[in-house]
Amino acid sequence: MKNALDEIECIPTVGNMEPPYQIISHPYCIDIISTYVSISKMEFENKEYSLEVIKEGIRYYCLSNNINFNYHFDNKLPLVISPSTNNFQWFFGLQIIGFDINKINALLSFQKTRFIEDEIDFTTFIEFSVYNIVKNYSIQNNIERLKILMDWVNNQRLINLNQIDDSQKALIDNQTKSSSYKSKIHNKPKKIEPSFTLNGILKDSDYFNNHATEIMEAFQLLKGGGFISKETKYDAFKSILSGKEIPLANRIEWSGKIKDLNRFITLLEKNKIIKKIKLKWDTTCKCFTKTEKSLHPTLLRKSNGKNDNEEKLLLIIKNFPTQ
Repeated sequence: MKNALDEIECIPTVGNMEPPYQIISHPYCIDIISTYVSISKMEFENKEYSLEVIKEGIRYYCLSNNINFNYHFDNKLPLVISPSTNNFQWFFGLQIIGFDINKINALLSFQKTRFIEDEIDFTTFIEFSVYNIVKNYSIQNNIERLKILMDWVNNQRLINLNQIDDSQKALIDNQTKSSSYKSKIHNKPKKIEPSFTLNGILKDSDYFNNHATEIMEAFQLLKGGGFISKETKYDAFKSILSGKEIPLANRIEWSGKIKDLNRFITLLEKNKIIKKIKLKWDTTCKCFTKTEKSLHPTLLRKSNGKNDNEEKLLLIIKNFPTQ
């Protein structure tokens, strides 16, 4: 028998409307208000601080999308977001952290039918992006939830495998055996840096003060050139270059094209302005946001085509003294 709830569309809450307005949701929508409420009922260390971080993330989302934050938050009304939302994986992961553990599989299956992203398939999105959010941001021991995620991912892989012919299966089997062998050799987990670190800081602890004029010039050029939001604070700009953890609400809005962000980070690394790190695109997603499109490491890595702004970006990063 078909569940009547399946007929309900998962419609994102949109801005530019005055409340009260109709909110159509589904129990398996990514609703960031119900997520907050669920987590607030849990007991864990640093609860007040963690809830404030989530609240600020919701507030920032509302501000970026012209949504009345107080209307939703004070009345505990649904605030439904779509897969195209910036940092969708963060909100998705938080919902799983506070979600009924017996219904996580149903949540994943429901969201799979509504996920539209050219750069990554939903199964991979869960396996890496959402899994890492649950793992790194869990406020309690969430080994059981992580196992549910990976069991679901493996099940999806098997379903896909059953839909291909024998020759393709043989090829995948060989690749899997090879990957399994390599993973036994290289089983050390990879560390994602919280932000970038200027090489200058490693040599001079007072680098920001000693080169304040040059760094401020780079900051102003990025704003004036339309690469970062004009609302960006100077301290927020410095923080993404300090090797420190960046709260979600303090990430910088990248106003330029995604390929410009790719080139900006690449040039900083190539010219030895920042310390070289392995998972630079994952770190980039911890430092920047983009309102109209969700940033993802794979998307950033692949956005490396012809760039008309390379000369402008190169002039900007030359303001960072390397000595």
